Amino acid sequence: MPLDANIAGALPQWCLRLKDLRFVADGRAISWEQNHVTAMHAMLRQWGGMRSLVLTAIDSTLLDHIGCSFNQSLTELRIRILFVLLSTKQSLLHLTDFSLPCLHTFEFSGNALWCAEFLPCTAESPLQVVELKWHDEGDKLALTKIGTALASRKLPSFLRSIRLRDESSIGGDRGQFLDHIQPLLTFEALQTFELSSDLTFHVNNQAIQQVSKAWKYIKSFTLEVNVTPSLSLESLAYFTHCPNLTQLSLPVYDTRDLPEWAFGSDPPDHVYSNDTLTALGIGASYIRHPLDVAAFISRLFPSIEHIDVSPGDGEDEDEDEDEDEQLSLWSQCNEYLPTVSMIRQGGLWKKPEHEETR
Repeated sequence: MPLDANIAGALPQWCLRLKDLRFVADGRAISWEQNHVTAMHAMLRQWGGMRSLVLTAIDSTLLDHIGCSFNQSLTELRIRILFVLLSTKQSLLHLTDFSLPCLHTFEFSGNALWCAEFLPCTAESPLQVVELKWHDEGDKLALTKIGTALASRKLPSFLRSIRLRDESSIGGDRGQFLDHIQPLLTFEALQTFELSSDLTFHVNNQAIQQVSKAWKYIKSFTLEVNVTPSLSLESLAYFTHCPNLTQLSLPVYDTRDLPEWAFGSDPPDHVYSNDTLTALGIGASYIRHPLDVAAFISRLFPSIEHIDVSPGDGEDEDEDEDEDEQLSLWSQCNEYLPTVSMIRQGGLWKKPEHEETR
């Protein structure tokens, strides 16, 4: 519907009861004239009960004025910037001056250095969900800056969900994973954490242990990045003490070396049997003995009935053949899970004997 200064008066009465407004500029930079801004003002003011506002590809002219039209009932705000201009940044900063006492969910997509600067909330607001997507443009500290900015914004201590996605086209090594997310570990009540990126981070078992201790109430943890060195299967064990965990995804690229305590009767103090986890993903992991892996995972998470594995990205025929073999072995592992779980419950399990090793 084209905007003009009389559009608000022409709206049917039922439109004024709408709770959800999604405004999309169709991927084009639009120059807003004053009568368009006036019309948008009038519409937003009349939608006094609006709960959700999504702004996509809008320019700075509208952003400069739209904040004063926000109403006190807004619970969801999503801003998706496609055109990175200095004027747009100044307009976004203007938005943070407006109080949104009911804001529950905030999403921002755009430049990495802007991502965490535009949270229109205070420590007293009920904000529980933060979703940020960015292009880091080669800035190796982009994630660190975002985490520091989030922590410094004095967000509510009861923040429940942080979803981060780096959509940069420039790959590379970003250093220690723990250094990047350290500021976020202060949100002790966090229940959902997701980080998705094609970049490479240094992640080891000690880093995973520290994260799991900080977020002991976590329900869903997803780490979809390239890691170096490879995480071992033992890293999963650090999440067994999280009583609310139902979904876990870690890039465990090598399951061939199980820990010494895998089949012993006395595991380390940090290892529990967690029966709340029902969804497990471990990336494009390499597997040697499906039965061993099934037994080990069943010991940690007895309720697991299926392990999700991501296909590799083989670039030649040999890699493709190896990938097919690996997927076949993982299929066997999944078939073993119900059986080893039943045997374990009966206390009959012992380490399998293998005639050969790969």
